[in-house]
Amino acid sequence: MILKMENGKCKMQNGGAKRPSAARGAGNIHSSFSILHSAFTLIEVLVASAILAFLLVVFLSVASFASQAWRGSQQKMEEFSTARIVMNRIRSDIESIVIRPDLPLFPSNDMGFMTAKRGLTADTNARLLSYVEYGFNSNQLSISNLPYTFATNNSPPFSTNFPVPIPPDFASRVTNNTLANGVIGFQRSYLSKNGTWSTNFNSRYDTNTTNATNATVAVRVSLLVVSSEGLKHLQNTGKLSAVSAAMANTLTSATNSPEEQWNSAIKVGGEIDIPTASSLRAFERVFFLPN
Repeated sequence: MILKMENGKCKMQNGGAKRPSAARGAGNIHSSFSILHSAFTLIEVLVASAILAFLLVVFLSVASFASQAWRGSQQKMEEFSTARIVMNRIRSDIESIVIRPDLPLFPSNDMGFMTAKRGLTADTNARLLSYVEYGFNSNQLSISNLPYTFATNNSPPFSTNFPVPIPPDFASRVTNNTLANGVIGFQRSYLSKNGTWSTNFNSRYDTNTTNATNATVAVRVSLLVVSSEGLKHLQNTGKLSAVSAAMANTLTSATNSPEEQWNSAIKVGGEIDIPTASSLRAFERVFFLPN
């Protein structure tokens, strides 16, 4: 301790070595805390990254599921639309069917008959009569329409004995139109008066008395439809013919519903893989013939 006079006042000053300051130790503590704080922040970043990665995986999974669900719903809507177009056209034709002993009616059990429609023709002399036949080929359902022109008071040039064959000039004058794509199965079955189903059409005009007595009263139309995405997959993999044949072979009973047999067979296995199974759907409707 040193006493020093200054301006008549006595002041004390510290002398010798200075005492260690507490700030020196505080600096070491602060440095250690910074290192600890940096290490803790790195852990936080790693944890946050892990959480973010987990959330990203969950989000992508949900998005993928939603996308698959959306594609599935789009395929179902497309299949329903195809079936509705076909069934509505068949219903319209059957409602205008002309049943007479001198007109063809489901010849050889084909889906063909005469209708009270002019048909697709520019002939202004054509009567309101045309022969309509539905044809199935690979993955396409077509409709053939043949209008007729008759001289006044002349009868149609068909046989008077049933069954009447298809019109003689059908092949040369027919107009083919694609009704629907994506149809890989098309079946007709017939309901008789006794309540049984069969693949044979019986007309009340049939010369066979047994058939005429047990005439057909309704037609059951069954469709096996594949979506455009499923059809593209089958074509790209070369499985279209194999799948069509496999589904046709599942129809082991003529009396049971083809729709039920098809839907039971639509499962993964053999020629049917997951994309194919998810894109197939069977439809069915019964149309009663007018009395």
